[in-house]
Amino acid sequence: MKINKFKKALMGVLLLVALPVQAQDFGGRNGGDPMELRFQEIALDIQQWMAKGGAKSLQLPSEISLSDYEMKMNAMLKMATVSFTPNAVIVDGAEKVCINFPAVKVIQCNVDRFKNLSEAEQYMLVHHEYAGLAGLETNTGSKSDYSISAQITYSLETVLVRKLAVRNANSILGMEFKSLPGGTFMMGSPRCENGRENDETQHSVTVSGFQMQVTDVTQMQYFKVMGSNPSWFKAQTHCPNQFVSEGGGICPNHPVEQVSWNDAQNFVDKMNTQNDGYTYRLPTEAEWEYAARAGTTTAYSFGNSSSLLREYAWYDENSGGGTHEVKTKKPNAFGLYDMHGNVWQWVQDWYGSYSIFAAVNPQVASGLYHVLRGGSWGRNEGCARSAGRYFDNPGNFSYSIGFRLVRTPR
Repeated sequence: MKINKFKKALMGVLLLVALPVQAQDFGGRNGGDPMELRFQEIALDIQQWMAKGGAKSLQLPSEISLSDYEMKMNAMLKMATVSFTPNAVIVDGAEKVCINFPAVKVIQCNVDRFKNLSEAEQYMLVHHEYAGLAGLETNTGSKSDYSISAQITYSLETVLVRKLAVRNANSILGMEFKSLPGGTFMMGSPRCENGRENDETQHSVTVSGFQMQVTDVTQMQYFKVMGSNPSWFKAQTHCPNQFVSEGGGICPNHPVEQVSWNDAQNFVDKMNTQNDGYTYRLPTEAEWEYAARAGTTTAYSFGNSSSLLREYAWYDENSGGGTHEVKTKKPNAFGLYDMHGNVWQWVQDWYGSYSIFAAVNPQVASGLYHVLRGGSWGRNEGCARSAGRYFDNPGNFSYSIGFRLVRTPR
């Protein structure tokens, strides 16, 4: 990859028009906007790349030191949020993509060609904008402007290759992942919560950022990786409109079940042979609950009342005695489906009592049983609570037990 290729991109597709305006002039869009999420995903990739010392591979122009680059870029990445504005000022007939810096009450906007860019160009645009706002790039067209944008994209090439590889793999498997920011939350349940069990002692937990699979692993995903489908609910009667006869029968979009914890580990091992730049695993119990809560402190991700549960979950009152396709109920605020109900989900941890003390990335590393979370099609609303816990032998399987994956960049 040569720098002149990126010069051309910057001079053409990525020619930026910066326009600072007062933050109150804009009204942000829904946080689920696909462009916004993509923009944030790339910014997170760059931030993780920075945290791993990736900037050391840059060939920076002499006027910019490595320490200055790292300090200013990290400051920008931590300060900024992204907003997409339906009523923004229009420049050259184009709507804006805006990075909002609330601390200084300024929004910096660029011409919106983002949706039509290649992945490499998207990375360059995002980096170019952050670097420009950090004062690390001079006027568009300058030597340092070309050098930094080209070098950052060159250095991120491995990230791009990994993301493209996993995208190709995931397009075949149909897997989707959501990047979840790290954070601190109260794990467990308050004593007054309906359905609470005595192994749900509340305690403060901090987890690092990770990527959670949007759905449970489906029967088709499992079959394509493992070459078999152990599920009970795989007959044509269970999915008359989508049934696949291959492999003894597959309901492709139903969650895979009748998988033990050991089976899930074998699936993980197969996924990790892809060498696609990610390490796949089961979520820890803390990660699972953090993802299920999606920022809430209530019994469910939507509140304390189980009266709304049928809108979010398949459980004993509405399942009809079996699993259902993933993504047929409402997602939580993180965009994750079936965190309540459908099938129990294995997590990485062994089962154990909670500590009363605050913990960072906790994990129970030994024991007799592994933890299951989320409830299932055959259990009641109490089991579907965000704090609800269950456990089983790692070699046991059931037609109500499945799993979903977490992945982290290598």
